[in-house]
Amino acid sequence: MRTGGRANRAVAALACLFALSAAATGLTACATPRTQQARPQPVAVLGELRNDPHAVLVPRDLYPIDGKSEWVVTDDDWMRIEDAARVGTVVRSGDAIEWREPLGTTTEAVIDDSSVRLRRTIVPGDKAVSIFDPPLLLVSPDGPKSVGVAFETESPMRVEWIDGGERDRGTGHRSSRILGMSRVRTPAGEADALVVENTFEAHLKMARAKRVTTLWIVPGEGPVAERWSQTVYVFGIPTGTTRGATVRSAPRLCAPGARP
Repeated sequence: MRTGGRANRAVAALACLFALSAAATGLTACATPRTQQARPQPVAVLGELRNDPHAVLVPRDLYPIDGKSEWVVTDDDWMRIEDAARVGTVVRSGDAIEWREPLGTTTEAVIDDSSVRLRRTIVPGDKAVSIFDPPLLLVSPDGPKSVGVAFETESPMRVEWIDGGERDRGTGHRSSRILGMSRVRTPAGEADALVVENTFEAHLKMARAKRVTTLWIVPGEGPVAERWSQTVYVFGIPTGTTRGATVRSAPRLCAPGARP
């Protein structure tokens, strides 16, 4: 029972990846308890999904704009569940990027004009560090680049305690695809967004986690909304599914075609 419990905690931490967005993702985050009743108006309003043969995911857009940004925590129907906005911070140094996410996870990646590779994620609440060696490829010239076509990558991974010592190891597999374009309205403004769906699966020795994340990415601004669901399996038995979302509220959108 002790071993199973530790595997469960380890994979729960891994399921918090973006892998983009996870990653990375993109805006990866663990589920947050509801602190108040849902308000009647959704925080994000999404337009119809439309096909655009020219839709392309640019590596720098996988993460939010540099510096600080504010995010509203919602349920998966975009209803606010916390009064105060949370702060996320992007720090770049050369080709390295660190995304300190609004719900606590920190993502470290390597980024250039043609690719993004995930090095590791840190989940303080679970005291876990997930390390990809070699780094997990999130974006490359090979994809994702065509609407509806999956771009698949994988990498060996291990999970360590923040203060040292290995918890588990296995393989991380990521599938990413562009769904199309959509008009999105958030507290930060309204703009056209690229819609990207990422599926990340962590296969460890005694457990497995699956996380599906959808990102609304405004070109030149990065993600402005994220919705996710994740399920953890221990010895093949699902332990439950959590869902949630975050929406950027500040700074205001400045991309071409954006409006208040």
